[in-house]
Amino acid sequence: MYYSQSIEEYNISIFRLFIQRTLEGFEGYQKEISEVISEAKDLLQGKRTIYDIDKESYALVIFLKNHDANGFLNNIDPNNINNTEYKSLLGIFDIQEQYSSAECMHNY
Repeated sequence: MYYSQSIEEYNISIFRLFIQRTLEGFEGYQKEISEVISEAKDLLQGKRTIYDIDKESYALVIFLKNHDANGFLNNIDPNNINNTEYKSLLGIFDIQEQYSSAECMHNY
């Protein structure tokens, strides 16, 4: 059976991997993570428009903006993220993944 994955889903899965690796102690992805969070936060607060977002991270920024039900982005400093905040960020993606998997099984 073939499994298709959109570019957006792929980018989200790679971003989740970046967060997981950062939680494991690897510091190489912190800059990329903070840039995405900064853009999503600026978009949420009206400091940016969708036309100002980096096109490579567009799907991630929009995803975070649309799934920030608890106001996580408003309370985070993108330049100083701690492990608790990384775990909260990962939780946003985990909830969506569970929903997507359930929807996929329902449609199958």
